[in-house]
Amino acid sequence: TSIIKKWRPRVAFVDCKIVYEGKTMGRQFGSAYILGWNNDTQDIILLTNNHVIDIEVYYSDGTPSGIKGTPTSCDIKVPGGYQFATVYNGGGAFSGSDKEDFGLITIKNPTPYMKTIIQNLWDGNCKNKAELGEKILVLGYPGIGDQNDVTVTDGIISGYDKNYYITSAKIEQGNSGGIAVSLKDNCYLGIPTFVLTGEIESLARILNVDAIFPN
Repeated sequence: TSIIKKWRPRVAFVDCKIVYEGKTMGRQFGSAYILGWNNDTQDIILLTNNHVIDIEVYYSDGTPSGIKGTPTSCDIKVPGGYQFATVYNGGGAFSGSDKEDFGLITIKNPTPYMKTIIQNLWDGNCKNKAELGEKILVLGYPGIGDQNDVTVTDGIISGYDKNYYITSAKIEQGNSGGIAVSLKDNCYLGIPTFVLTGEIESLARILNVDAIFPN
């Protein structure tokens, strides 16, 4: 419970939309991790999955267009805060990696509560690769959970897949962009990102923090 209390305030709920002529043409819910702020601009920086900010566009009749685009805006909220911060496209607000599934969101108008969280940040990235069988927690906003607060699931490191950990922890749509935490070292392992379904059971993937911020 102490580990959850430590990390919970830094996991944001993200609701992104593409709007055209007043109509919502695409929408994506997800999670994000508050990294810190830009000392020069005082903007708050969030880490999420690239696919959270790369939204599939639908025609007005609801059929998919096969095109993806950058959000018109994203509403962002953190546990304990009652206000949304809205991020609008433009000025580098959204940026994604072309190599791995991660991206950044820049909040230029953070809520007062978000600013209090930033004042209590720390360097919490895991220094060592997680071992097989190591216990982990996943925090995020799955679609079957509560959008007003994080949902926590647990599991172990089940294996490795290139830059990804394989985990038995339950991950659903909406967890994308959240955080995976090592229980042993109380550190940030990476981004819960997707699930592969086999004939017996599903196993999720976590993008290793080393693939995001190489040492």
